[in-house]
Amino acid sequence: MQNNNSIILIGNHIKKQIHNEKIVGIDDYLSFSDHNKERIAALGQGLSTEQINSVIDMVVRKTDQSFQKATRDLTHKSHEKNIMISDPLKFDETSYYCDLLIDDASSEMSDHLTGQHIQAMVLLEAARQMNIAVAEKYLIPSNLKGSVNFVLHQIKTCFYHYVYPLPALIEYHIDKFRLMPTGQFRSSVTIIFFQNEKKCLQVKLNYSVTDKIFLEDQECEDIERLVNRFINVGINQD
Repeated sequence: MQNNNSIILIGNHIKKQIHNEKIVGIDDYLSFSDHNKERIAALGQGLSTEQINSVIDMVVRKTDQSFQKATRDLTHKSHEKNIMISDPLKFDETSYYCDLLIDDASSEMSDHLTGQHIQAMVLLEAARQMNIAVAEKYLIPSNLKGSVNFVLHQIKTCFYHYVYPLPALIEYHIDKFRLMPTGQFRSSVTIIFFQNEKKCLQVKLNYSVTDKIFLEDQECEDIERLVNRFINVGINQD
């Protein structure tokens, strides 16, 4: 039986785009008197960690949804507000999962909003973070942590349904994995976003984890070559 007195709580910024009265922004909810507060059925997107912690005990429907964000070290992010996923957990040796946890104040959400769905580039950033976090937590040998960088070789994306600012699950599956004697590796993975058990988005990535110094040297050589090229072209035009 459906409870008409229950709501889903989301961030204030994204709430501006939502027209459903059962989806409520957190500031509006906190402004209600205790007598008029409706029951929280679930926590959706747009909430900061502090906001989640302030209302988590009021959620009436207990689920397996995790609100423990992945760390800045796992996601390569300087600010927690830009972390979009929960701490990734393991299904088995080749499969992992996490929850989508987007903060209204994140760089990707602070400006461009169109429609009631979550923008494609926001979801791709969440997929990128999931890839890095799984590799950092489970795949990169401890002796190599901090000495390697990620190189993205290919990305293929299929959108099946909009993802809305409600709870969403992300699954991560390793399709191919080639380990080098040095501990570096190359891998192909599939990242899938589910909402209400419906497959909404699939991202296929091919990437490698490579020695940081080697990549930095390569970047320096590439930049020097480009700078010389642009300077020489400018001189020739004069």
